[in-house]
Amino acid sequence: MGVFRRAVGKAPWRAFAAWFLACYVAGMLLSAGFGIATMITDVEVSEIGVTAIIAAPLFGAYLGLFVALLTALPMLVLTSLIRGVRAGRPWADILVGGLMGAVLVQVFAGGTMFSLGQAPMRGVDLALTLGFALAGAISGWVYWHVAGRPRPHDPLPQKIVQDHVFD
Repeated sequence: MGVFRRAVGKAPWRAFAAWFLACYVAGMLLSAGFGIATMITDVEVSEIGVTAIIAAPLFGAYLGLFVALLTALPMLVLTSLIRGVRAGRPWADILVGGLMGAVLVQVFAGGTMFSLGQAPMRGVDLALTLGFALAGAISGWVYWHVAGRPRPHDPLPQKIVQDHVFD
């Protein structure tokens, strides 16, 4: 139970909701990214790219569910490790999201994009990996905002009350 509590914090439902929203955002970004890539690389089927961009909110739900299924266990482990070493937020959330995105595209491709000792990554493979990493990093930022980012303490209202009460 300690690892679970460390991974999700004091508000598990809020953490899960934030994670699902982050997965949805990643799905929308991936849909839009694939649409943009299709428009750039193949002008003859650019209407497919436009459709992917316009329907990104709908496709994002499908892709987000897929991302959630693939990242459920790895994110619990990574989040637990990050919190265990007390890495600073929001950079830890952004970094974990970006790394998860980059690893996820390698899993999709069966590890063929980046293999040690083989030919270097092609430009398309590198762009796809960077796109997934960017989608993951943005999703990590979304997670940080929704899951309860620390808010700065403003002592001014407290000081006003104290000055008024203790006159």
